[in-house]
Amino acid sequence: MGRGARAFRVARSPRGEVVAFTILCEQGEIPQRLLTRDPVCGPWRHHLRTHPVPRGQRVLFVRLALAYATGTAASPCLAALLRDMERASLEAGAALRRVYTYAPGEALLAQLAPLGFERLADCEGVLLDGAPSNPIALDLGPESVAGWLSGLAARDLPDVGATLDEGARELVLDGRRTSLSKLECDVLAYLRDREGQVVARDSLLRDVWGYEWTGGSNVVEVAVSGVRRKLGARAGALETVRGVGYRLRPL
Repeated sequence: MGRGARAFRVARSPRGEVVAFTILCEQGEIPQRLLTRDPVCGPWRHHLRTHPVPRGQRVLFVRLALAYATGTAASPCLAALLRDMERASLEAGAALRRVYTYAPGEALLAQLAPLGFERLADCEGVLLDGAPSNPIALDLGPESVAGWLSGLAARDLPDVGATLDEGARELVLDGRRTSLSKLECDVLAYLRDREGQVVARDSLLRDVWGYEWTGGSNVVEVAVSGVRRKLGARAGALETVRGVGYRLRPL
């Protein structure tokens, strides 16, 4: 696999569909001619010239992050990519010093700010598809990932709310983990990937249970009831749309 292919990273739905992707790689893996021609890289290169990293330390560039239906806006799919960026930072090891990307809106910058991303004050923004975009960076400091993680733990970060750990089949509510059945996890993941949209009951049956399902007629209701019970005080976010199906609001 070539270096370019390794730069593409994706987030998938429970059905294996690609719902978001990003282009992420180390600075040294990018051909120099591409660095000089790509307008997005210009502010990053300028910042590195004026604020160089110590010799031997590494830099990551996150060139693009797009989610299905929501593009670069904050969304559950984009949040999955942020988790992947965190994993990539850990994989880069103790030599990683800085992560560069850009925020095409104040909402995304606000979402990234608790992780330590800041606007590059001495760099001009760029126009992407006619919209202004702010170059931003996360500097992990001299202790790299370990120091960054310690700093996050020491901060008074905002409430993390609710997240779904699909690998462990657990719902994380304000730091507390609750086990989910496979169906509960699949239903919640399916609705989360379509947050704010009305999802037909038939769509859940088709995509979660499968076309071949011949079991009882109330399986969707039972699974949704189980999810609501485990959401506790946030159960109201999982709405029933009479005569159609369900809609999941932000948790």
